[in-house]
Order: sequence, then structure tokens, then C-alpha cells
Amino acid sequence: KLFVILLSLLLLLCSCDNATPDVSETETEPAVTADTDLLLSAAGFETVYDENLGATWVYRPEVASGLFARILVYNDGQTSFRVICTEVPSLDMGDLAGIPVFEYGNCIYAVRNGDEAVNDALMSALQGIANGGECKVGDREIKLNLFLPLKDGQTVKGEPLLIFLDSGCWYSGDPGNGGMWNEFGALDRGFAIASVSHRPINEAPFPAPMEDVRAAVRFLRKHASEYGYDPDRFAVSGWSSGGNLSLTLGISDEKSPFNVGDNLDVSGQVQRVIDFYGPSDFTVAFDRYADQSIDCIYIAFDMPREAAKKDSEQYAELQKRAKKYSPIFYVDGNYAPTLLLHGTNDPIVPQSQSAMMYETLRINGVRAQAMVSDGGVHDWTRLFSRDHMAREIFEFLEW
Repeated sequence: KLFVILLSLLLLLCSCDNATPDVSETETEPAVTADTDLLLSAAGFETVYDENLGATWVYRPEVASGLFARILVYNDGQTSFRVICTEVPSLDMGDLAGIPVFEYGNCIYAVRNGDEAVNDALMSALQGIANGGECKVGDREIKLNLFLPLKDGQTVKGEPLLIFLDSGCWYSGDPGNGGMWNEFGALDRGFAIASVSHRPINEAPFPAPMEDVRAAVRFLRKHASEYGYDPDRFAVSGWSSGGNLSLTLGISDEKSPFNVGDNLDVSGQVQRVIDFYGPSDFTVAFDRYADQSIDCIYIAFDMPREAAKKDSEQYAELQKRAKKYSPIFYVDGNYAPTLLLHGTNDPIVPQSQSAMMYETLRINGVRAQAMVSDGGVHDWTRLFSRDHMAREIFEFLEW
């Protein structure tokens, strides 16, 4: 049985005097501690030492309804809770009658069969982890979740990291559980997964989301040896605005204008991009995109609709920003290999956006593949069968 480690990692991003975000690492002590002996007194709990993490798991191997509780113990005697996550894709809530439970993101957390004191301690730890502030830009929390595969009770070393960007209309909140990568069973295949959020555009317009996700990549690369995944094999994926941000992560460090903050001694570029119908060229957006997309773009650009009128005083600035924020203009021979998926009947982002990006990549000698869904719309689940998508995507990774 494969267990999942859910780690809320720390990115402290703060605004400087010149309004340029500064990215730095921070460490936060666990909010909850309890006595290890008390935890072990709960019926059915076992321990296993994880050599890769230098820590001990206290866990129940299996309980009703497929629920699991795992506690990572970093200290002897006085326990520091770092991880407890039970993910249940589909669950009859009636099965949880009388069990302490709460929902957070796409996970349901629960504890069973321990005495009252143990249950209280475990639930407090869960709530402390799930509700704790992990990352900040100014006063805004930004979070990413990291999922590591286990084999025989040990974390797997040296596997690629698959990043999912949680974004819609360049709004983001709970980083979630890995999106598409989780749906395709990447953990079962031995991959590590990171699910990343960013500042929403109503709080921080462009280029803040681009800077945030690039900072997240640098943070993850900086900590690769700590968590065991391969720093030289990062892939990213996202849908719509998440696809757009994924495309910005394919840009080489030399060409990217979004390198802001700490950890600049490591690369913010990924090695593979999987883009689901993400905008690639904003310079043609204002006469071709659906109104829903246009509204998001104006907010992201921090400009009024009137700026799109060619006789407007702001027209030149709008076009300048449109080019600056379009990943297509940063493609060169060092851009990451890219797979683009798009539907011909997408009512939000025209399929021509992926077609133009594909041609630009090929002209520059970048390995590129386009999967075009005849009649497909702005919904990744309706482009192709999941088995077909998963097969093509994992083959494209070549990992």
C-alpha cells in the first residue's frame, strides 16, 4: 500500500521598498507536540524508521474505509508532528459516523480507534498543519504541497518531480493535491509531486504570478537533496492560466524576466512543460479571446478595457505589457521540451494559441508535440480519454 506524504513547504515572499517581491526561505516549528508513548498506546499503531528522512513514522497500517493516519516524528520522546494526511477520492461520509474528521482541500482527515487523548492530539496536529501559514508575499499566504512516494516504508530517492500549478483566471488559493498528476496516479508510478499556488491577480497583478511560480521552482530545487527527488528532472503542468504559467517556466533563466527573489543561485526553469490550453501570446488576445478571458487579462495587466482602443493613450502600454507577459516571445533553443493539449472548440482560449506556440518551438529547434482534440472544449477531462492522455504525457516525459 502506497502512502502519501503531504508536506506544506515554506516560501517567505515579502514586498520590498521598490515593490519587487523578495523570496527567502523560512522554517516554522510544528504547532503541536505530544508524548510518543501516548501515541503508541493507541491500539494498532506501529512505527517504522525512515532512513532517508532521518525520522520515524508512527502510523496505523489500515483501518475502515481505506483511511490512513501517519505521523512523522522528528524528535524522541516529545513528538513533533509534521505530516498526517488521509486522502479519500470518494468516500461515503456515513462511514465516518463518530470519527473526528474535517476536510481541507481535496483531502479528508480522520483518526480512528485511539483513546480520546490520542485522537485529540492527532486532530490538533492535523488542524495545526492544515491551517498554518506557510508562505507569504506581503500579507498574502502562498502555499505549496509536496507529495513523496514511499516504498517499503521509505521515501523513494532520485525520482523526478512533477509540479502542478493550481490556477484559474490567474486566481489561486489552496494548492490542492497535485491536480492532473494525482489523477494519473503519478505517485503510484514512483514520481514526487508538488502542487503550487500563487498570489491572485486581484491582489498582485502581473508579473506576480509568474514570479511566484518561478520562485517555487527555485525553492523546490534548492531543497531537492532534503526531500530526495531529482533536481534535474522537473516537469510542470497546469490548465488554462495554469498552462500559461507553466509555459513561463519553460523559459531559460537567461531569457526569463521573472527571476525575482532568493535562491537565484539555482535555476527556475523546468525540464518539461505540459500545457493544457494556456494562453501563449497576449498581443492577439483582445480581438480573439472570449469576454471571460479578456476580463481576467485586463485585471492581470492592471489596465482598463478602454486601453484596447487604438486611439487610447494607454494602448501602447497595453501592447507593451501584452508582449512582456507572453511566453511565446521568450522561446529560444534553450526552452524546455513542451507538450501542448488543446481542443478545436475551446470557447475561452482559441486553439490557435497552442498552434502558434507549437510552430515557434519547432522553428527554434525545441522538441515539441501538439495533441489537438477535434471538438474539444475548455475542459481537460473532455479532450481525450484519460488513459490516452496519461500514456502520451508519461511517454513525452521520457522518464
